[in-house]
Amino acid sequence: MNEASLAGLALGRSRMYWLLSGVFLAPPAAVTLERMAAAVRGLLADEVEELAPALEQLGGALEDRDPGRIESLAAEYTRLFGGLREGWGPPPPFESVWRDSPFCGEVTVAVLRAYEEAGFAGIDEAAGPQDHLGVELKFMALLCHEESAAWGAGAAAARRWLEREHTFLRRHLSAWAPRLFDAVRQQAREPYFRATAMLAAAFLEMEPDLIDEILALHAPERALGAPAAHHAGSAETLADTGGGR
Repeated sequence: MNEASLAGLALGRSRMYWLLSGVFLAPPAAVTLERMAAAVRGLLADEVEELAPALEQLGGALEDRDPGRIESLAAEYTRLFGGLREGWGPPPPFESVWRDSPFCGEVTVAVLRAYEEAGFAGIDEAAGPQDHLGVELKFMALLCHEESAAWGAGAAAARRWLEREHTFLRRHLSAWAPRLFDAVRQQAREPYFRATAMLAAAFLEMEPDLIDEILALHAPERALGAPAAHHAGSAETLADTGGGR
C-alpha cells in the first residue's frame, strides 16, 4: 500500500470512530439517523466482510419509518446509557465504571493523560467525565485524522500516531468497551441500538490487528538494514475499498 492509500484508510477509520461516538454521546435525532443510513449504504458497498452482518442488521433497523421512532429511541437511549438506576439498563458508559479496578480515579486520570499527551484536552466536556465511551471513540477519531494528515510527511510521522492509536486501544477501549457492547446487545429493546452495538464491537475487534499490519508494513529498518517482511491482510482490503468511507 502506498502512503496515499494509507492516508485514505486512516481517514475512513476516523469517520467510523466519529460516527460511532455519536451513538453513545446523545439520543439520535432524525438527521443522525439519515447520516447513519447513508454511512451504512457506503460501508456495505465497500464490502468489508467483518462488518457486513452488523451493517445488514443496522440497515434493517433504519428502515423503520414509525413517526414515534425518535421519541422511542430517545427513551431507550436514556435507559441504556443514562445509568439511572441499577437493574434498569447497563451501568453507565464510563471506563472507570466498567474496569475491574479498585482505583477508578486512576483510570480516569490515565485516560486524561493520554488525551493531553496527544494534544487533545477537553474533547467533549458536555459528556461529563472524559472516560465516557463516546469521548474515547471521538479521541480515536482525532488520532486517526492526525494519522491521515501525517502520511503526507512520510511513514515515520504517521507511525507516531499509529502507535498512539495502538496504545490507547490496548490500554483503554479494547480493555472494557466490548463488555459494554455485549450488555447493550443483550438488553436493548430497540433493534437500532442492538445493531449499532454489534457494529461497534465488530469494528473495534478489527482495529488492533489492522494497526499491527500497518505498523509491520512500515516498520523502521532493522539493524542490518533489511526492511520488515510484508504482511498482507485486512489493511490492504480496507485500503482497496476506500477505508470504509
